[in-house]
Amino acid sequence: MSFQIKQGLFKLDITDYHAILGVPLDADAREIRLRYLKIVPKLHPDTCKVNHPEAKKLASNILACLVNPAYEQLSKEKFRIEHQLLLSQKGKTIAAEGRRLTLASDKAKSLAKAGSKLEEIYHKLVNALAMDQYRDLDTILDKIAQISEINLVYLVFKETQKREIKKQQGIPDSGILPQPQPISPEAKTTQTPTTETKAEKTSPIESCLKRAQEYRENHKYKEATLELRDVLEIEPNNSACHAMLGLIYLEQKSLSLAKIHIAKAWQADPKNPIVIEAKAALDQQNKDSKQTQPKEQKTKSGMFSNLFGKKK
Repeated sequence: MSFQIKQGLFKLDITDYHAILGVPLDADAREIRLRYLKIVPKLHPDTCKVNHPEAKKLASNILACLVNPAYEQLSKEKFRIEHQLLLSQKGKTIAAEGRRLTLASDKAKSLAKAGSKLEEIYHKLVNALAMDQYRDLDTILDKIAQISEINLVYLVFKETQKREIKKQQGIPDSGILPQPQPISPEAKTTQTPTTETKAEKTSPIESCLKRAQEYRENHKYKEATLELRDVLEIEPNNSACHAMLGLIYLEQKSLSLAKIHIAKAWQADPKNPIVIEAKAALDQQNKDSKQTQPKEQKTKSGMFSNLFGKKK
């Protein structure tokens, strides 16, 4: 049985797994799992509260055709990252084209007017719709469509805001800063220091990195990751950013992602203190893993020898 949804990302031929589960686009694996476990009892034939056979069949089909596939995809870390990259790229394309969005829901229209409060209002809207998303079988598809439309607005307007920041900093869409013109010796000697040159202003990138570090210290990894992703949109090879992401993934036990970012950080600037810290933390993690492995093998070996004993 197929379900036709023609709003938001679905309208662009993208299955919006986040909208199906009612989780924001930045939801981590734990949030996704908890949400899935809340939805299943409302749709499973043995636990759903509907009595009519047709309603039970509909609930079962929604679970089998929408909810289970969405969870299966988003629960896989590799796919989840690839899917987020696809969504981000779609947002970039629409923002670059300046395409006008035709919105059906009032909530999506209100998000389009959120301005600097885009992040805050986006999460509030998704959470509000998710609260009763699976309460009534007749409105489930409409709620999914509304969340998907909100997701689309969020992706496009977030990318638009990033483009504005780049424009203000004089950074082209490629993310590569133009090379500064060399200063002649005469200009150097005649240049007089001003208050602005003495006290340099903190750049938006430094502010993002500072906020990310504060979030990390308070174990708010999701917020820290969002800040760092914003930095990478402007400076894809920022060593401190990759190093901090690597440390965050290490602390979250995502070793494969930690390795990727720490390798990029080391390649970009191996002398940066936070890069050195991240590399040392990764090396220690690898060392600990190697030390744990032989012990486990030894324990297993001992267990089998005790079971079967030695041949006499």
